[in-house]
Amino acid sequence: MMTGQTQQVEGSPSTTAAEPCSVSVIIAWVNDSGLISAVLAALTREQKVSPHEVIVATRHQGAVVENMRAQYPTVQLIECLAHDTIPTLRAIAIEKSSGQVIAVTEDHCLPCEDWIGCIQRAMAKDVAAVGGPVEQGTFQRLRDWAAFLTEYAFAISPCEAGPTGGLPGNNVAYRRELCDGLVQTLKDQRWESFRYGQIIESGKVFWLDPKMVVSHNRSFDFLYFLSQRFYFCRSYAGMRWANPTLKQRMIYGFGSAVLPPMLWLRSLRVLMKKKRFVLRYVCLSPLISLYYVAGALGEMAGYFFGSQQSLERVE
Repeated sequence: MMTGQTQQVEGSPSTTAAEPCSVSVIIAWVNDSGLISAVLAALTREQKVSPHEVIVATRHQGAVVENMRAQYPTVQLIECLAHDTIPTLRAIAIEKSSGQVIAVTEDHCLPCEDWIGCIQRAMAKDVAAVGGPVEQGTFQRLRDWAAFLTEYAFAISPCEAGPTGGLPGNNVAYRRELCDGLVQTLKDQRWESFRYGQIIESGKVFWLDPKMVVSHNRSFDFLYFLSQRFYFCRSYAGMRWANPTLKQRMIYGFGSAVLPPMLWLRSLRVLMKKKRFVLRYVCLSPLISLYYVAGALGEMAGYFFGSQQSLERVE
């Protein structure tokens, strides 16, 4: 048994003995107050073990915000405009933060008990960013499982600790040095992941930690999730190019038609490799396929006609 040492994963960055880094947790609050209340309660409990700041930027206004302030006085709540997008809210919160590390999650993702500790231990290594798995939370209806597997089949456990090319956007932490570029990406109304390739190409390491888990704790009605898939994918298509050529519009617009079967097969392969939820995924395929179709139609609309105000409707 090794005592007082950190076990080195083959190919992992070196670990240095240092004081734990300061962490700022960033949340864009756009959903029901009951969802984020559970998240803030979990983060407040962990503050007693691993001190950190929590900054919430929200497009909610009025009494609901004041009630949340009264309930969680250690949380910094920033009231923004009602039409601000999630990227805008994240950018505002990051600019208000003071931590050496910026951790990003969502208003319906419950962090594990030692979430901040996992981030601090990972950042003791020479890594630029760290993230972990996303698991299904307390909502267990079939349509909730279908929505979860549509979005997060790739992100569930098990996963191996080590370098990675991508991290879940709702369970990730970045070193402060990355934040100027990430904030600019967010202000350009693009997700942080659009900058990942550039960061990794510069020689920086993204690290995956199997113990850094969040639970996706949200329920979705069928029509609502269909609309969310459409808006999210339409906004994503609009993010790819500022001024796409007609050729790009045609190629990617018509090419969106092949996305549903391609994504269905890709997720099935991932689940088979992980040996989890394969039968559930197959049984829910009719519903999942409809969600993929809604997303493909959203991308098609985005390539042909632009994103319009779709990003404002993403929750």
